[in-house]
Amino acid sequence: AWGLWKKGLVIRSEGSISSALGLLHDQEEQLNALPKTEETDVDPIARTRRVLETQSMIKLGALVLTAALARRESRGAHYREDFPMKNDKEFGQPIILSKTNMPIEPEEEPEPEAANQELG
Repeated sequence: AWGLWKKGLVIRSEGSISSALGLLHDQEEQLNALPKTEETDVDPIARTRRVLETQSMIKLGALVLTAALARRESRGAHYREDFPMKNDKEFGQPIILSKTNMPIEPEEEPEPEAANQELG
């Protein structure tokens, strides 16, 4: 967590933001490598909730960092070492992110037919 705070918060650069995204990617891989359940789980629902919450935090962090990477200016308290000046020409332009332009690959959703076959 400290690495993300240090690399992606107030004083940023393309290198520090990319490094923070790399840390998130590593954390996501570690999380995905964990077994979904273990025989010693007293409360498997609580474990699932913690995993889902952690996945959500990783995805939110990736969204924030990706938007910070796209914003090539310094404004207010958010300073880009590689772009120290304001860019009034592009200020206020929305940054739209989706599954297709995220640096961390989203989990693939099952095809509707496959999901129906599993249920029936």
